Amino acid sequence: MMVIKKSKKVNYYIITIFCGTISTILIGFIFFGFSIFDKQNVFFQFPVFGIIGSVSFTLFKLKEYRYSILILALLFLFEIIIAGEKYLVTHVLFYIAMVSSILVYTQFFHTRLNNIKYSRFLVLASIISISYVIISFLLGLLFKSDTSNLLPFQNMPIGFLIGSGLGIGFELSEYILSIIKNNGR
Repeated sequence: MMVIKKSKKVNYYIITIFCGTISTILIGFIFFGFSIFDKQNVFFQFPVFGIIGSVSFTLFKLKEYRYSILILALLFLFEIIIAGEKYLVTHVLFYIAMVSSILVYTQFFHTRLNNIKYSRFLVLASIISISYVIISFLLGLLFKSDTSNLLPFQNMPIGFLIGSGLGIGFELSEYILSIIKNNGR
């Protein structure tokens, strides 16, 4: 607790990671129940990408990209260890989609949309869902199957819900931090 009081930045990063992760898990739980905790289920993306998305957002806000690459590479290894390496290409592509979506949101949208603060989560959710459609389309091309016509849009709602969870968590963390800042005066 002493560390948090000494550094406002550490306070910001811890609260942002916590809120982003918890809100993504809660949204996943509301829609899909306990299946989000089954690592063999597709909905396991909610806790995994809740952590990865929150850490990515925090790292990109730091603007220390060389450290970001190292930490995100370690997070990817952690994901492979937890989720398994059965679908390695799929994991790699969706991981790249998530991290690049967070990067695009952080660099181009987050600060520019301060005037619509409490609906910014919809922008993040849209970016992630679009990236999920693109990756699903690529996977359909790589692994040709009879169901590849429907595949691109199957993952779009999951991407939108994950993005909504992350975005709501980021907005919640900013709200909590503004309360802390105003009470600290």
